Amino acid sequence: MKTKYALCACLNLARMPEGKTMFISDLSREGRLPQKFLESILQDLRRVGLVASRKGRLGGYALARLPRQIKLGEIFRATGSLDFAVGHACGGKTLHVQGEGIGEDSVCHLLADVEKEIFQLLDRISVQELLERWLASRLEHVEDWVI
Repeated sequence: MKTKYALCACLNLARMPEGKTMFISDLSREGRLPQKFLESILQDLRRVGLVASRKGRLGGYALARLPRQIKLGEIFRATGSLDFAVGHACGGKTLHVQGEGIGEDSVCHLLADVEKEIFQLLDRISVQELLERWLASRLEHVEDWVI
Protein backbone atom coordinates (compact mmCIF):
# COMPACT_ATOMS: atom_id res chain seq x y z
CA MET A 1 0.00 0.00 0.00
CA LYS A 2 2.87 2.33 0.78
CA THR A 3 4.10 2.31 -2.82
CA LYS A 4 0.58 2.74 -4.22
CA TYR A 5 0.03 5.75 -1.96
CA ALA A 6 3.44 7.18 -2.91
CA LEU A 7 2.65 6.79 -6.63
CA CYS A 8 -0.76 8.40 -6.14
CA ALA A 9 0.77 11.35 -4.27
CA CYS A 10 3.44 11.82 -6.96
CA LEU A 11 0.82 11.72 -9.73
CA ASN A 12 -1.25 14.38 -7.96
CA LEU A 13 1.86 16.51 -7.47
CA ALA A 14 2.79 16.01 -11.15
CA ARG A 15 -0.53 17.58 -12.13
CA MET A 16 0.40 20.81 -10.34
CA PRO A 17 1.83 23.69 -12.39
CA GLU A 18 5.59 24.06 -11.96
CA GLY A 19 6.44 26.12 -8.88
CA LYS A 20 3.09 25.44 -7.17
CA THR A 21 2.69 23.36 -4.04
CA MET A 22 -0.10 21.26 -2.60
CA PHE A 23 -1.07 21.01 1.06
CA ILE A 24 -0.97 17.54 2.57
CA SER A 25 -4.67 17.83 3.39
CA ASP A 26 -5.41 18.44 -0.31
CA LEU A 27 -3.17 15.55 -1.37
CA SER A 28 -4.94 13.32 1.13
CA ARG A 29 -8.38 14.35 -0.11
CA GLU A 30 -7.50 14.19 -3.85
CA GLY A 31 -5.93 10.76 -3.55
CA ARG A 32 -8.35 9.52 -0.89
CA LEU A 33 -5.34 8.61 1.22
CA PRO A 34 -5.09 8.52 5.01
CA GLN A 35 -3.31 11.74 5.98
CA LYS A 36 -1.17 10.29 8.81
CA PHE A 37 0.17 7.52 6.57
CA LEU A 38 0.69 10.01 3.74
CA GLU A 39 2.79 12.25 6.02
CA SER A 40 5.17 9.36 6.66
CA ILE A 41 5.37 8.50 2.95
CA LEU A 42 6.06 12.12 1.96
CA GLN A 43 8.85 12.29 4.52
CA ASP A 44 10.44 9.20 2.95
CA LEU A 45 10.11 10.73 -0.53
CA ARG A 46 11.53 14.04 0.70
CA ARG A 47 14.46 12.29 2.37
CA VAL A 48 15.54 10.78 -0.98
CA GLY A 49 14.98 14.00 -2.92
CA LEU A 50 11.81 13.13 -4.84
CA VAL A 51 9.54 15.72 -3.21
CA ALA A 52 10.24 19.08 -1.64
CA SER A 53 8.28 20.84 1.06
CA ARG A 54 7.80 24.45 2.05
CA LYS A 55 6.43 25.69 5.35
CA GLY A 56 4.03 28.52 5.86
CA ARG A 57 0.84 29.88 4.39
CA LEU A 58 2.07 29.39 0.82
CA GLY A 59 3.79 26.12 1.67
CA GLY A 60 3.02 22.55 0.87
CA TYR A 61 4.55 19.75 -1.17
CA ALA A 62 5.82 19.65 -4.74
CA LEU A 63 7.91 17.28 -6.81
CA ALA A 64 11.60 18.09 -6.36
CA ARG A 65 12.25 17.57 -10.09
CA LEU A 66 10.17 17.62 -13.23
CA PRO A 67 7.81 14.62 -13.51
CA ARG A 68 9.68 13.36 -16.58
CA GLN A 69 12.89 13.24 -14.52
CA ILE A 70 11.50 11.07 -11.71
CA LYS A 71 11.46 7.37 -12.48
CA LEU A 72 9.09 4.88 -10.89
CA GLY A 73 12.04 2.81 -9.71
CA GLU A 74 13.06 5.67 -7.43
CA ILE A 75 9.64 5.65 -5.80
CA PHE A 76 9.68 1.87 -5.36
CA ARG A 77 13.16 2.04 -3.79
CA ALA A 78 12.11 4.87 -1.46
CA THR A 79 9.20 2.81 -0.18
CA GLY A 80 11.13 -0.48 -0.07
CA SER A 81 8.27 -2.39 -1.60
CA LEU A 82 10.26 -4.95 -3.61
CA ASP A 83 12.72 -5.56 -0.78
CA PHE A 84 9.82 -7.15 1.08
CA ALA A 85 9.52 -10.06 -1.35
CA VAL A 86 13.22 -10.90 -1.47
CA GLY A 87 13.69 -10.39 2.29
CA HIS A 88 10.90 -12.77 3.24
CA ALA A 89 11.82 -15.43 0.72
CA CYS A 90 15.35 -15.56 2.09
CA GLY A 91 14.43 -15.95 5.73
CA GLY A 92 16.34 -19.13 6.61
CA LYS A 93 13.77 -21.78 5.67
CA THR A 94 14.45 -24.65 3.32
CA LEU A 95 11.97 -24.96 0.49
CA HIS A 96 10.81 -28.35 -0.77
CA VAL A 97 9.72 -29.43 -4.23
CA GLN A 98 8.50 -33.03 -4.55
CA GLY A 99 10.00 -33.78 -1.14
CA GLU A 100 13.49 -32.55 -2.01
CA GLY A 101 15.03 -29.53 -0.36
CA ILE A 102 16.02 -26.63 -2.58
CA GLY A 103 19.00 -24.56 -1.59
CA GLU A 104 17.80 -21.28 -0.19
CA ASP A 105 20.66 -19.49 -1.96
CA SER A 106 19.27 -20.58 -5.35
CA VAL A 107 15.89 -19.06 -4.58
CA CYS A 108 17.44 -15.88 -3.18
CA HIS A 109 19.62 -15.42 -6.27
CA LEU A 110 16.65 -16.02 -8.55
CA LEU A 111 14.51 -13.47 -6.68
CA ALA A 112 17.36 -10.98 -6.68
CA ASP A 113 17.61 -11.36 -10.46
CA VAL A 114 13.84 -10.86 -10.81
CA GLU A 115 14.02 -7.78 -8.61
CA LYS A 116 16.86 -6.39 -10.73
CA GLU A 117 14.85 -6.86 -13.94
CA ILE A 118 11.78 -5.26 -12.43
CA PHE A 119 13.81 -2.23 -11.38
CA GLN A 120 15.32 -1.96 -14.86
CA LEU A 121 11.79 -1.68 -16.22
CA LEU A 122 10.65 0.75 -13.51
CA ASP A 123 13.74 2.91 -14.11
CA ARG A 124 12.62 3.46 -17.71
CA ILE A 125 9.15 4.77 -16.81
CA SER A 126 8.78 8.32 -15.51
CA VAL A 127 6.05 9.82 -13.38
CA GLN A 128 5.15 11.92 -16.44
CA GLU A 129 4.69 8.80 -18.58
CA LEU A 130 2.52 7.18 -15.91
CA LEU A 131 0.41 10.34 -15.66
CA GLU A 132 0.01 10.46 -19.46
CA ARG A 133 -1.00 6.78 -19.55
CA TRP A 134 -3.58 7.39 -16.83
CA LEU A 135 -4.98 10.45 -18.61
CA ALA A 136 -5.15 8.54 -21.92
CA SER A 137 -6.96 5.64 -20.27
CA ARG A 138 -9.52 8.06 -18.85
CA LEU A 139 -10.16 9.46 -22.33
CA GLU A 140 -10.63 5.97 -23.77
CA HIS A 141 -13.41 5.30 -21.27
CA VAL A 142 -15.36 8.50 -21.81
CA GLU A 143 -18.72 7.75 -23.34
CA ASP A 144 -20.05 10.06 -25.99
CA TRP A 145 -23.76 10.61 -25.51
CA VAL A 146 -25.61 12.37 -28.30
CA ILE A 147 -29.26 13.17 -27.83
